[in-house]
Amino acid sequence: MNTHSENELLRAARTGDAAALAELYRRHVDAARGAAYRIAPRLDTDDLVSEAFAKVLQALQRGHGPETSLRPYLFQVIRNTAAEVSQKQQRISQDVDVQSIPDLTFSPKKSTLMVSTAGLCGGPSLDFLSAGKRCCGRPRSRVPLPRKSQRC
Repeated sequence: MNTHSENELLRAARTGDAAALAELYRRHVDAARGAAYRIAPRLDTDDLVSEAFAKVLQALQRGHGPETSLRPYLFQVIRNTAAEVSQKQQRISQDVDVQSIPDLTFSPKKSTLMVSTAGLCGGPSLDFLSAGKRCCGRPRSRVPLPRKSQRC
């Protein structure tokens, strides 16, 4: 396969030829890693390259993708994938405030689920299965976590 042109390899890859896919990967993986690092240095380069090659493979199997040269197409897929991953990470970091997540622990001695509320109400913990415990000065029959507006 080493002597085949890129056009031939792309045609063979569309038919599912594993050797052609492997040769295309071998020819372009180093350049793809370099491009991925330059495009998104904060992201995991190997993960980005793997995801990009997977997307290229899917496109080829559907009969789409590049006809003559893989590298420009691959670099564009890397750019798009880096943008998608960055947007997902940004949404996650905006949606989740790690400091506001209570610490959940299971007490096998009592067979109860405990929630640390040190950051919520200043108390050490709430026993989910015990009625009448107090949080924010109010008795609780069911002990849900207090809303932000109700926190001490």
